Amino acid sequence: MDCKPEARGGQAMTRPLDPKRPVAAPTFSGLGPIHADAVYPLSIVGQRLGLGKKSLIQLQRDGLRTAKLGHRRYCLGRDVLLFLDRLADAQAVGEGRE
Repeated sequence: MDCKPEARGGQAMTRPLDPKRPVAAPTFSGLGPIHADAVYPLSIVGQRLGLGKKSLIQLQRDGLRTAKLGHRRYCLGRDVLLFLDRLADAQAVGEGRE
């Protein structure tokens, strides 16, 4: 029988896993690097850059390349880095810095 540890009163206890309850997928939290040779779900790109859903939608409208597979959107790391590089260049020109 599969068991999951559970803390109770300073002692480790175990309880059976509920087969009807889905097991959570591993999550990535917080800011982190974007590697050019990696594929990322768009939600992970948002977490790595500290952006919310609306900001990610705006990035797509502004030209960030994504691909839809099933119900998820994915980005190549190099596309994210190129997009940010172009965005920084456009902002520098707009502010008179070249």
